[in-house]
Amino acid sequence: MHDILKPFLLRRLKTEVEKCLPKKKEILLYAQMTPHQNEFTQKLLEDELGNLLQQQNENLKKGDLRSLNNVLMQLRKICNHPDLISSQFTDDIDYPPVQTLLEQCGKLNLLHRLLKKLKSKGHKVLIFSQMTKMLDLLQYYLEEEGFKPCRIDGSVSQIDRQEQIKSFNEDPSYSVFLLSTRAGGLGIN
Repeated sequence: MHDILKPFLLRRLKTEVEKCLPKKKEILLYAQMTPHQNEFTQKLLEDELGNLLQQQNENLKKGDLRSLNNVLMQLRKICNHPDLISSQFTDDIDYPPVQTLLEQCGKLNLLHRLLKKLKSKGHKVLIFSQMTKMLDLLQYYLEEEGFKPCRIDGSVSQIDRQEQIKSFNEDPSYSVFLLSTRAGGLGIN
């Protein structure tokens, strides 16, 4: 296939094009789950999460809980933020207060502490997520905390993408960029 495409495509490695790039620096940080996340995880694994959610919302029926059957996806949601699960079963369209969101999730709490330090030093931050609902929650959190986030996901038009990128690169008041992994990787350098 490479031989067939060779006359049409120019393939280069990063090392052949840019020799001055610094080495990649990777820092791993671990976020501990909160008691709220541990409770959700335990109930999900014991097949009791549906009962817990029904206790919190009396209008909920057993048929509404079918989405809990995909255990691995629900565990991912609990790790990202337990509100991704509980919010789909409540009639309330508003997010809880920021302090409650921080108390419910170890990852968000860690992000909160990191963003404070990075903002004070003038850094810009890219946050990627596979789930747009998580981007919604992060956008709410950032706006409540006084950040002006830029955002690109599948619902953002090409023109708006370019404006968002330009604002993030040129305007110092935009320090956080939220991206879905699918839309954020398409045509952006």
